[in-house]
This record gives sequence, C-alpha cells and structure tokens, in this order.
Amino acid sequence: MTRPRSDLFMQHFLASRQMIDIPIKHLFVEYRFWIEREKPFKNVTAELATLAKQRDDFRRLLEPGKGDVVYGLAKFLNDFDISTPYPLLLYLFDAGLSGADWEAVSISLESYLVRRAVLGWTTKSYNKIFFNLTKAMRQAGPTPQALRVHLSRLQGDTAAWPTDEVFAEAWRTRPAYELLNNAKLVHILRRVGETFLTSRNERLTIDGPLSIEHILPQAWIEHWPLASGESGLTDEELLDADADDPRAVATRDRNNVLQTMGNLTILTQALNSSVSNSAWPTKKPEILIALLLPINQKLHEYEVWGEAAIQKRREELLKHALGVWPAPLLAERQLEWWSIRPPFITLSLCARIARVWGAHGADQASDFSSPSKALNRSAHTVAAVFRWAGLPVLRRARMSRASASVCRHQIRRVREVCLGERE
Repeated sequence: MTRPRSDLFMQHFLASRQMIDIPIKHLFVEYRFWIEREKPFKNVTAELATLAKQRDDFRRLLEPGKGDVVYGLAKFLNDFDISTPYPLLLYLFDAGLSGADWEAVSISLESYLVRRAVLGWTTKSYNKIFFNLTKAMRQAGPTPQALRVHLSRLQGDTAAWPTDEVFAEAWRTRPAYELLNNAKLVHILRRVGETFLTSRNERLTIDGPLSIEHILPQAWIEHWPLASGESGLTDEELLDADADDPRAVATRDRNNVLQTMGNLTILTQALNSSVSNSAWPTKKPEILIALLLPINQKLHEYEVWGEAAIQKRREELLKHALGVWPAPLLAERQLEWWSIRPPFITLSLCARIARVWGAHGADQASDFSSPSKALNRSAHTVAAVFRWAGLPVLRRARMSRASASVCRHQIRRVREVCLGERE
C-alpha cells in the first residue's frame, strides 16, 4: 500500500457511512463536513468508540485470523485484489451479523465475484454496485437474503451475477490461464479441490505458496503427439496449413483447451521445465507427488492425457464449482424485468421488438408460458404477450417525452433479458 493504512480506513469508513465514493485526498474536509451536517454521534466519546471498533473491523479484513468468521471472505478479497466491498463489510460489522449470516454473506459475495471473474466481465462498476448494495441493505435490513436478492436483480455485463448457463459455458471455453492471474487461479482451484475431501480425508493446511501447472504443457508439440500419433503443427505451420487439414484442425482443437480449467491444476512446488514438458508417463508421477492436494487425486485414473481427458476433468470440476459458487435467484431477475412497466405499449413498439427478435432467428412460439420465448416476428403476437402480462397495448397513442423514454428503456430491457444482448 502506498497510502497509510489509517487513510485507507478513514476512506472506507466514510464511504460506508455516506454511501458515496470519498476522494482520499479530501478525507479531512469530507469528515468534518459529514460530522457538521449529519451529527452522527452524541458526543466525542461515542465518536472515538465507533472509530476504534471499526478500525479493528477493518484490520480483520486486511489481516484476517484463521479462526475469524470472515477469514475466508477476507482472504478471497485479498487474493483477488478487490477492496470495493470494504464499506459494505464495515456496515455489516457494525450491524453485528451472526456467524451463520456471515457465512451466507461470504458465499453470495464470493460467488458473485468469482463467476464474473471467470467470464472476464469488467470490474469498473464495482464501486457503484457496492454503494448501491449498502444503501439497499440499510433500507431492507442487514440480512444475507437482502444482499442476495439485490445482487440477483442486477443486469448487464457491468453488473449482473452470471447464471449457471453462462458460467458453465465460460468454464468450458474461456482461456482461464490468460484471463486470471496466479493468485486468482490458485484460489479457484483450491476451493474446488476442497470439495473432493471426504470424511476419510484429513483436512490439510498448506501455508506455503502454490503454483499453477498446465497438465498438458504449453510447449506440448515435442512430447505430446496428437490422437492420430502425428506431431502437432507450430504456429508458423498453422498459418500455412489449409483450414481443413486434419493435423491443423487437431492442433487448433488442442490449443483451444490448453488454457482452460480442465487442463490446470495446483502444485505445492513448481516442476522444472524439463519434467513439465515431458510426456504424460514421465510427468504424471511427478504431479502425483503433490497428492496431498485433493484436486490431484483423480489424476490417478488417467492413463492418457489429451483433449478427451481435459473435457472429462473440466466437467467434473465444473460440477463441484457450481456447488461452491451458487447461482443468483433467477426469480428475482425475472421480477425485475416485469416490474418495470411503462404506462402503455404501442403496436409500433411491439413491431420493433418483433423485428429485434426476428433478426436473431427466433422460432414461432405457440404458448405464452414464457414471455421471452413468445417474442417473434409477428407484432400482434408480441402484443398478445404483453396483454398476457397485463400491459395495455394501444394502436395509436400520443407519447409524452417521459413515456417515450420509458418505452425506449423497455426495448433495452427486452433485448437484455429476452435476447441476451447487453449494450
């Protein structure tokens, strides 16, 4: 940290109380203004007592003790280098959450942030997101359910809590090693690995650093032939190869899974490069030396390591990851969209929605059990959907400027929620 810890504490403390971003250069002015305007303390004694308690709470986030109820969450935030939830957490400390509530809050916050990280979604709006979350919890009450409901209602790549479907797709296809740094990958794989422990396993504590290892090495061409037995193509050879050349196709398929979760593991010590790039029969025993890590135990089962093995392990890890980081409350997300109702819906608006849907090749839908499935090329069918939802549909109407703005917002919401588009 380049700033004194006291400055950081005061910045997060003030942000927690005022629910706005506080410039660290203006701490004294902002604090004095807040005290004079809000008069939040009865006297100086109460003020100092609050600051002392919240200082100790802040230390629990920066230097978490292993017996602390917030240890897992604080360590996660440190591993991911995320401090934007600190004002929210200071508020929750002040609210006096129980141990069970802290556990539930930790699960939801970690799931929200890990799922977004795996998808590679932006972090630029986290300040605003967590300030709004703090405001919502001050209104609804400091409960884990209020936190989960609020996060579940967020929409768009800049704010949404990814669903199981999009998270699973990213887990399977995104190049995790290129998107996430070593600390984040170690945290994710270690958390998933802990779920492989059974009642017969002794829970181990590993304080030393862990390293990420590609099971199929990044430099695989020399010792790892393709399924056909042929050698893979180098980058230069791929450029010159025909698009349908079998070796080129097989090489690209292998490169596509190389950086994904299914091909990554964690070791207690890094392998030297000669062993790391060696063929599987040579490399496998060296990896299994780190057998004390539960995530590596299943590697015993693989006599051959290639694309099929990576895909199988990827699905196994994904199954555990979905349990570690649960999904948002989809009912809340649907409620969010249907609760934003404009004063009316015109047929021209329905036609615009129908054109949007038709451009994406939607099939005709006969039942209206799901509004998102019923949108199609027919403006009148779309109108029927809105009538089904209780939204009045007018053939012609003079729209005020405010009403037109609401309808434009409705179009964006339909594109987001029903079509998966986000601006």
